[in-house]
Amino acid sequence: MAMAFEMLGNSPMGSNGVPAMLEEKDREAYRCGELVMDLLRRGVTGRSIITRKSIENAIAGIVASGGSTNGVLHLLAIAREAACR
Repeated sequence: MAMAFEMLGNSPMGSNGVPAMLEEKDREAYRCGELVMDLLRRGVTGRSIITRKSIENAIAGIVASGGSTNGVLHLLAIAREAACR
């Protein structure tokens, strides 16, 4: 699901692949926080980022990686909340 959220556009590409115990993870988390604050200042919301195309990309990523059926359930819920048609 971390990879799916990168493909949805909710996480910066590559940010979820940093192992938790690496020092780089702290820097990446800080950078993500800065990005979130910038997006909030500009009025960008999750619904403006998540589109039908990004959902389709996330599905393709989950399928290509042999992801679980949980991905289907999560992406259906995300699509519903984002009102993707």
